[in-house]
Amino acid sequence: MRQEDQRVFAVELAQRLQPLGVGLDLPGLGIHRPQRAAEQVDRQAALGGHPGVGQVAVVGVPDPVLGEIGVAFVVPVEGAAVDRGELVRGLQSMVRSSLADYKVPDRIIVEDSLPLTSMMKVDKRSLADRAASLPPVPRGRGATREPAQHR
Repeated sequence: MRQEDQRVFAVELAQRLQPLGVGLDLPGLGIHRPQRAAEQVDRQAALGGHPGVGQVAVVGVPDPVLGEIGVAFVVPVEGAAVDRGELVRGLQSMVRSSLADYKVPDRIIVEDSLPLTSMMKVDKRSLADRAASLPPVPRGRGATREPAQHR
């Protein structure tokens, strides 16, 4: 089968799988499934609904297997004594029950604060750079979808 025929087949398959929430990433054929802005908003809304979360930002970062994964950065409510590991587990449980599986962030990282731009908006570029520098998400037998991480 010629590469162009493979690409047409893969594009048609990706279009059929998309309504089911299944992403298809075949970089060799030029097909990528980037994080959509609506998916990031859904994730941020779900994570921000937790009573222990004061701020949240979700960024997409490159992944060698999936093309791109979602990484959530959360800041606990100011002044609250929060166990960070417990917060991550609570968030994982909450988003798994409220979001489609493909929208669940692959990582949740608890921070003391989120970096801001000169316009006082969350600096997602800085967060994406930080997330990209993390070790790869474990895959395969026995791996969890969301490794619990906090600083």
